Formats: sequence, C-alpha cells, structure tokens
Amino acid sequence: VILTIIFLSIVINNNESDVIAPEKTYVSQPTKITNFEGVEEQAAVSPDGQYLAFQWRRNKKKAQIFIEEVGTLNPTLRQVSMTNQHDVSPSWSPDSQSLAYFRRDDQNNCSLHVRELIGNHEQLIADDCMSAGFLQGLDWSPDGTKIAYAKKFPDRVAVVVYNLLDKTIKPYSFPNAGEK
Repeated sequence: VILTIIFLSIVINNNESDVIAPEKTYVSQPTKITNFEGVEEQAAVSPDGQYLAFQWRRNKKKAQIFIEEVGTLNPTLRQVSMTNQHDVSPSWSPDSQSLAYFRRDDQNNCSLHVRELIGNHEQLIADDCMSAGFLQGLDWSPDGTKIAYAKKFPDRVAVVVYNLLDKTIKPYSFPNAGEK
C-alpha cells in the first residue's frame, strides 16, 4: 500500500448569481510518501507541516507508529513506538513535539500514551480507553494541555478529556448504561 497525499486547490468565482460554480480547478500531482511493504494507515500531518505520522503494519507484525519528514528529497523514517502490541491512531500535539496514540494488546485492551519526540520519553495517560471501529479518535486541545478520547466504563463508553497538567479526567458525553 502506498500512502499518498494530494493537495487540491479550488478557485471559485461568484458573479453574484444564484449558482456558485467552480471556474478553475487546480490539482497538484500526487506525491509518493512511502512505498513500504504492508499497510500504512491513519496518517496525521504535524501542525508545523514538517512531518507525517502514521501506523505501519508489515509482514503480519503488530502495527507501530512511524514519522517521516515531508517535502525533502531523502526523507528520514523514524520508528516512534517499538512494542509487541498494536500502536495506532497517532495524533500530534499543537507544538509538533509530541504524539499521542493508542496501544492495543491481543485481548483488545486499550491504553493511551504520549511520546515526547525530543527526549523520546513515553508516558502512560490512561489504561481504560476504547479504540475500535469509529472510536479510534483522539485529539489535543489547542494549547496542548488536554487530550480528548473515548473512555471505557464498565457499562458504557463516553468521551472524556484528560488534563495533562493536573492529571484529571472530565466527562463530556453521558451515554445511558449499555450504550457503546
């Protein structure tokens, strides 16, 4: 599988008519980012635009997180996670200095981790997340102090926000028991 990024620019000219129609469409050529054996998924461009993070599963091994420089002639590939579990769903911090991602074991237990890229330090944030199907999303607050994710409770799954500064969790969705 080849991971490809296509940038699409559309210029629309509205001549004060009721119908808005594109006058010109510009499509840049696809840029090959990887040509690796296996499956690359869930790509995320860093906020500074310099790196692409993605999960790569090769040769029937577990998915791991990698980053690659974007826009250079000889990009450097860097493996961020190195475990015997599936590391998935990378999400960049707003300052492009850290990656948050889920780790799933063979029993599909999920934990949320943050890796600081400069010091290569990994921190366990939560061991009760839900990462399956459409519940694979996680996101940072604009100031980089909070991470939203799906938390698994005994009888439901809810969206929560983890505060990295005071290590507290605040629920933002309140599903009924049995709703997942």
